[in-house]
Amino acid sequence: HRNIALGYQGSLAINMDRDKLVYASLYGTILGIYNIKENSINQEFLLVYDYPQFTVQNEGGGMSSPITKDGICAFRDIYATDKYIYSLYSGKTISKLGEKAFEAQNIYVFDWEGNPVIHYRLDVPINNMAVLSNNKRIYAISNLPEPTLIEFEIDL
Repeated sequence: HRNIALGYQGSLAINMDRDKLVYASLYGTILGIYNIKENSINQEFLLVYDYPQFTVQNEGGGMSSPITKDGICAFRDIYATDKYIYSLYSGKTISKLGEKAFEAQNIYVFDWEGNPVIHYRLDVPINNMAVLSNNKRIYAISNLPEPTLIEFEIDL
């Protein structure tokens, strides 16, 4: 079952109050929101648009689960504030775009109930991001062609 865990790799982010957690898959399109209580974690929302497509390759004592070329490169990064979840999404496949499938220009913002708030389409692809706690600015790294820190003003 370790191969399944490899295929479903993703990112986690937690809100500033430390009582809510979000999971976003690197491959496939899965987003889960969880409430954290003292002794439990409860799923509050689950979006499954597409499952990861991967193969199992356990050879020579090693273990891997590479995605197939037709698998979706999904959430490249995730960031949480107390009000919103910011998800950096590619939605591209390796079969069509090669390594460019790992670049992302879409930021989908959700509230903590899983409701879509806004979609930003960036003019340049970014690799990762951070958001000010007041939800007014996004900082990101973009390869222009060298890794460069860039910023976007937003109004949420």
